[in-house]
Amino acid sequence: MSFVVREITRRAGGGEIVRPVKHDVPLLTVGRAADNIIALADLAVLPHHATITMREGQVHVEALGGSPLEIDGKFFNRTDLDVAQPTRITIGSHRLTLERDAPAGDVTITVERVAALSEGAQPEDEERIFSLAGALPGKRRLAWGLIGAVLALFLIWPVAAFITHHEQVTRTIRADQPWTSGPLSAAHASLKEDCQACHVEAFVAVRDETCTGCHVKLEDHADPKRLLAAHPDVGLEAKLRSTVGGAFGLKEWTCTGCHKEHEGATAMPLTAESFCSDCHRQLSKDLPDTKLLDASDFKDDHPEFRPEIVLASTWDGATVRRMSLAGTPREGSGLKFPHRLHLSPTGGVAQMAQRLGTAEGGLDCGNCHTPDATGVRFRDIEMERDCGDCHTLEFARSGDTVRTLRHGDTKQVVAELRDYYRGGGGGFAGSMTDRQRPGAGAQRAVARGGSSVEGRIRAVFEEGGACGDCHIVKMPPAGSLDFEVSPVVLQDRYMSRAWFDHRDHDTKVTDCATCHKAEASDRASDLLLPGIAVCRDCHVGAHAEDGKLASPCSSCHSYHESPGAPRVLKPVGADRPSKTSVIEWKQRTGVNGEGARPAR
Repeated sequence: MSFVVREITRRAGGGEIVRPVKHDVPLLTVGRAADNIIALADLAVLPHHATITMREGQVHVEALGGSPLEIDGKFFNRTDLDVAQPTRITIGSHRLTLERDAPAGDVTITVERVAALSEGAQPEDEERIFSLAGALPGKRRLAWGLIGAVLALFLIWPVAAFITHHEQVTRTIRADQPWTSGPLSAAHASLKEDCQACHVEAFVAVRDETCTGCHVKLEDHADPKRLLAAHPDVGLEAKLRSTVGGAFGLKEWTCTGCHKEHEGATAMPLTAESFCSDCHRQLSKDLPDTKLLDASDFKDDHPEFRPEIVLASTWDGATVRRMSLAGTPREGSGLKFPHRLHLSPTGGVAQMAQRLGTAEGGLDCGNCHTPDATGVRFRDIEMERDCGDCHTLEFARSGDTVRTLRHGDTKQVVAELRDYYRGGGGGFAGSMTDRQRPGAGAQRAVARGGSSVEGRIRAVFEEGGACGDCHIVKMPPAGSLDFEVSPVVLQDRYMSRAWFDHRDHDTKVTDCATCHKAEASDRASDLLLPGIAVCRDCHVGAHAEDGKLASPCSSCHSYHESPGAPRVLKPVGADRPSKTSVIEWKQRTGVNGEGARPAR
């Protein structure tokens, strides 16, 4: 046998809402408290007013707290009820009607309110009586108060502190702290207590002038008008964002458009690959007059490398032009240098190097090419330092006195040789029959020149002489000693539009011959640069795969290009150049529009 409690609520416009709930319990509690099964919201009802239980087929009702119950007009503290007929119990403003449901045998208790609450309030006052509304300010007053507090704490106080700028930075709570969207990046961490270093004007976005106040050596990527022309068409959302942002100083092509601050106390995140590819994927279409080729991904959509190559060199300058490696271009450096001859482990050069103690087992790349202080590139080749161990310019010896030619100064060489031979000099260093160092062969050439001073001098500049062995010499007509030696111009940086770091390609791990096929080169004009296919053996596009390195655009290129500056920021040591540093670089001025630099 169970209890079925039916709560009846009357609508203001008429009608009833009945909510029946079945309780399979032997005892029901009635009262004002919320933990009662039958809860009556009336101050005239005790928190626990009565109990209703089943006893041997009858309903037993008992009042709690000393207040008798009114049952069918009579008052009882406790009684047994025969609910075969409806029995009514009145508690405060509510009436409970108990009757037995004959088919099921359950006792149904119908609960409804029949009078005003507490005999003094109207039904519509029930919500007010049983709420905390009277203890709090009105909704309107509370809303305006909260709005005022928000404005004061998060607008008026921060703005006042910004304008006066008198706030002590050592305070635990700062006025502008609620406005901070996150910690500064590691590069700008020193500015975390000086917001005005970047945010110069209140309610105005950070301007480019503020950034360039510190970053004084940054170069523009391109002319702003061409940047805008190359940018792909943007959607309605982007246009609307640009229009609204412009009112607050948020403009296109600004520093903050790419470099997002307050993203965490780490290195500033790299710009997404799409930032580059959106424009460069179809650059030839948007800028038909551009000389740049389309590119969007190193693995699948990147042209063959186009290094700057020295085509020819004169004393007026060197002709330098960007050319694709696909066409196997030749270099005109003005130097004779067969790599195969010098790198052979069994040839005469190897034997001589071993005899002179220059290298065991022959020469390798490191004997001539020495990394610079940064390790990124290599020092310029200097004859005396890098070649002098093997290539001597000694032309005469008298006891312990050795006479050498002045490298790089043809007039001085002619003058020294003329004075020496006119003065009766004729001794030659070394044996004329033993195998001698390059340059010492010049003495044999002098001997071939005969007894005349002019013949001996010309022999030095001819093929097989001290100068003609390594340099291209334009011989003057007979009777003249006005020799013209082509200047040597060795390119110090082939990839002017990109950056290659030799430190990341450590020769202790990766042999030079992996990329540079010098051992098979017989001519100095051979361009020993690897093509893009060689790089793709280890590098792929923006996402790593199959054990290959991810190589987004920013791996080799930078938005801000400057002469000689690295394109990639990889802090490996204090002596390593950063993306904003400028390495010593000789500006090219040349004989054509392609650019050149003075010959050395």
